[in-house]
Amino acid sequence: MDALDKLEPGGQAVEVSYTNEKSVNSMRTAVYQYNQEHNVKIKSGKDANNKKIYFYREK
Repeated sequence: MDALDKLEPGGQAVEVSYTNEKSVNSMRTAVYQYNQEHNVKIKSGKDANNKKIYFYREK
């Protein structure tokens, strides 16, 4: 969550490796809750081939 606090709109994304889809869903749920609590818009993109998920803040 500390990394989400540092995201800048239009800035660099946070890259997180994952092992299975359950962990992806857990991360996305946590970010959704973070968005609600902090009134921000952090989105995610997934690279299934390399098993990485990217979180970025919208402009």
